[in-house]
Formats: sequence, structure tokens, C-alpha cells
Amino acid sequence: MGSLPQPIRKTGRKILDYKDLMLSRYWLNMVQKNPERHAMHEMKRQKQDLIRPVNLREPVYFHEKTLWLTYFVYNNSPLVAQCYNKYEVRDYITGKGLGHILNELYGVWEKIEDIPWNTLPDEYVMKISNGYGHHVFKRRNQEFSIEAAEEQLKKMKKKYSYYYMNIGNLFVGNTKQHIICEKMLYSRLGRSAPEDYKFHCFHGEPMFIEFIKDRHNTSTYTSAFVDMNFQDRHDLEGEASPGTIDPPKCYDEMLEIAKILSKDFPYVRVDLYDGEEHPIFGELTFTPFYKQTRTSQIELGKLLNIADIDEYACLLKK
Repeated sequence: MGSLPQPIRKTGRKILDYKDLMLSRYWLNMVQKNPERHAMHEMKRQKQDLIRPVNLREPVYFHEKTLWLTYFVYNNSPLVAQCYNKYEVRDYITGKGLGHILNELYGVWEKIEDIPWNTLPDEYVMKISNGYGHHVFKRRNQEFSIEAAEEQLKKMKKKYSYYYMNIGNLFVGNTKQHIICEKMLYSRLGRSAPEDYKFHCFHGEPMFIEFIKDRHNTSTYTSAFVDMNFQDRHDLEGEASPGTIDPPKCYDEMLEIAKILSKDFPYVRVDLYDGEEHPIFGELTFTPFYKQTRTSQIELGKLLNIADIDEYACLLKK
């Protein structure tokens, strides 16, 4: 493999896309041949304050163990690939007897040109099934450009076809890319996104809740981090605000859902929205990107046991 391509800041879009692709292929090679080097790259990209350089041979801390899981287990798991995909995970949820928590699906397509724009509802959100953001939002009584939406989807389809190599989540490449259109969800308290309860689960047991509210986009929101007794643990999340939260009305159901959906994995974050009648499924996140503290590296690292990884043989079944 040649030397690391240098990123370009001021250049044409096509050249920048090419450089991004070359960087991603470079890091794909590192994930496969020198994962520890890629691990340090990924921690630097996330601007994590590490206790020590990443040690994958004797992982102790939370980030080390989740990176180890990613490289040596999750990246080889058909089940993780399925559950990461925002469309294919629906079969997994239904198979667990939880089909009622799925958001309403208006349509699914593989090609942008197949989307019947003029027959869709007045409001919806459109996503790339193997992506993680930059969704298309169509809101009632707001200006909407089909041309701009198609251009955004085109860019995101291209990016999500290779960027997973850069961040080391190779399981993303083992799943099919779809465009899905779902019902627009709102908070019961206003017009922002619904309150989001992210259950950090270890070996089938929810241990912490990351709470997001007042979210109008991916960078503007209020967050909290609490334990299962709703005590403030913002010391475990570098970007969470101090304070606690009140449990939602459907908390008991949320808790049971989180246990069911996390049972098959050593670690996963189960994201659930506070719906009007019952919780609504958000996603399963296997490699969460959040600002770890040195306290969380130690405390969460003790909760994740990778010595008994053979118990999760189902993850590697075809």
C-alpha cells in the first residue's frame, strides 16, 4: 500500500471525493492488516482523551474492548450487518415479536429514480439505510425541492458506499443499501424530534440511559446521561449536561424492549423514541461515537466482558 493520501481542503468536489475514497481504502487496509494503527487513528478522529495508547492484545478499557469487538467479531457478523441496516433490521425487530414498535414505512427503493415523489405523504423523512445522518426531511407547509433532495441522496449514497472503511465499521459493507421513507416523528411537547432514550446495554442488561431532547438537527440538542436509577452520571459522557431526567410513561416497556433487543450482543446501544402510545424503535448502534471520559473508559470497560465471547457464537452464523 502506498503512503497515506493527504486530505485536500480547498479543491473541486470530485477531487475531494476521490481523496476521501483513497483515504477510506487506505484505512480499510489498516483495519485488515494493522488494526491497532487504525484504532489510534479512529480515537484521534474522535478526539478521545485516552488513558493509554490503544492496546488490542490486552484490552482493558471500554474503547479498547469495543474496538476489539468491532475488528474481530462485529465486522464478521451477518447479524450485526443486518441490525445496523435501517431497513433490514425491521425483520429482526419483527422476529423478536416487536413489530408494533417499528415506525410506519411509506416506501423503500434501491434507486433514486424509482422514488414516486408526487405520491408520497405531505410529511416524511427519507434515509439511506446504511447511513447515519444527513436525512431528507419533507415537512408540511415548508418549501421542498425534489431536485435538491435527489442531489442530497445521491451524495449520501456515494459517501456511505465507502466511508465505513475509514471508520473501521466493515459490517456496513456487508449489507445492501436502500432508500427508505418513514413517517415524520415529533415530540409530544413541540415540533422538535421526539425525546430519544438511548439504552447502553451490556450482555443483555441496560446499564445507562443517554437522553436527547430538543433536537432540531444533528448538532443542536440537549442531552443527559443517567444510570438505571435515573441518577446523574454525566461524568461518563464528556458532552452531556449535568442533571437527571424523569422516566417516560412507557419506561417499563422501553426497558423490556432494550433487554430483548440487546440479548444477542455483548454490547449494543438500543435507541427508542417516546411515542404517543408506545415506544418507537430508532436503531441499534454497535459503535457509538460519543465523548468518553477517563472515568467511562474504566467503568464501562469493567462491564464489558469479552473473555466469554464464545457465548455469542450466533453472531458469526451465516
